[in-house]
Amino acid sequence: MFGFFSKKQKRDEASYQFQEVGFHGDHYLLELVDDLVTRERIENFIETGTNVGSSLVYLAKRHPQIHALSCEQDAEACRRARQYAEGLTNVEIHNLASKDFQKLLAKRPGLFEKRNLFWLDAHGYGFEWPLRDEIRFIADNFKIAYIMIDDFKVPGFDCFRFDEYNGQVCSYDYIRESLGSRPHQVFGPRYTDRTSKHHPLVGWGLIVLGSEYEVPDALSNRMGPATL
Repeated sequence: MFGFFSKKQKRDEASYQFQEVGFHGDHYLLELVDDLVTRERIENFIETGTNVGSSLVYLAKRHPQIHALSCEQDAEACRRARQYAEGLTNVEIHNLASKDFQKLLAKRPGLFEKRNLFWLDAHGYGFEWPLRDEIRFIADNFKIAYIMIDDFKVPGFDCFRFDEYNGQVCSYDYIRESLGSRPHQVFGPRYTDRTSKHHPLVGWGLIVLGSEYEVPDALSNRMGPATL
């Protein structure tokens, strides 16, 4: 991930750690991703801020029928992500900032009509925070989009970590206007138990555009429409 702070931070080796299980290893989040991919017939996984590729590689291996596209602005993180993704023919990783990655996607208009799952994680390690621009680009161009946002504030659940800087909170309130007038659904977690073996609880949000999503029975007590 990248973006969010005014000055680029010096990274230590621990920040480049690769995990075999992506999406923070959160069992319920992993179930949600699998449900979205299979039940909603996702064709492309589009990620911003792949870091070393943990979530990207995990999904690309688990669902090889999906085309997985990602970007990473940090050159060293991008090099490592490409190394971990070596041999995966359904993966593209670009050493680009989010705004330049958007330009690349805009040259592939066929994407706009497909069923796309987004994982927006471009915030951290000292680069520009592009979240509002990313949401606006998706809302303006993609017919159907399932937008998952990492490090998202979960109202009423203080156990989840979220990003905040200079009064800017990674939250629905922060990105609401970027959705424009498009009707949408918003979902969030409703659990407090930590299921990951390697990561604390991290907030996430799911915004659905151009479709109607129903929470699967297996997750009915773990997630639901967000209280905004």
